[in-house]
Amino acid sequence: MGTAGARPFTFDLLTAVSYGAARALPYGTGCGNLQLTANGLPTINNAAFALDVLNVPVGTAFVGFGTAVVWPGIDLTPIGMGGCFAHTNLDLGLFTAAVVGTTGTFGLAIPNSPILSGFLLSAQGIALSPATSLLLTSSNGVELVLGY
Repeated sequence: MGTAGARPFTFDLLTAVSYGAARALPYGTGCGNLQLTANGLPTINNAAFALDVLNVPVGTAFVGFGTAVVWPGIDLTPIGMGGCFAHTNLDLGLFTAAVVGTTGTFGLAIPNSPILSGFLLSAQGIALSPATSLLLTSSNGVELVLGY
């Protein structure tokens, strides 16, 4: 038989996916001008990775972590945070961010553990603010995928 009747490989769709790539993707919106940004990428063995809560109005900020992205966000108006949304499920906790001026920074050192590659976290900034009746504002969410 040989290659006399052979033809080149053909395909209709080719998708290339890079598993294990680190990424920090912002999503949703914050209220009271509060924003959460990643300072670098959440790469394995990155001791310098951090999240910054920007435009902190009163001087106290927190970063909440969860294992699920909440999109679209849950409206927090019924609990006294008009115009704010929850973008993480907060099942991993709420941690204090060190505030200097109007920026709160939370260092999140990623250990040198390859088993963490592909692990997903959702994060959201929260700050004290006189802008809502609950005296809190929330930021956009950031989806973190640990990787290389």
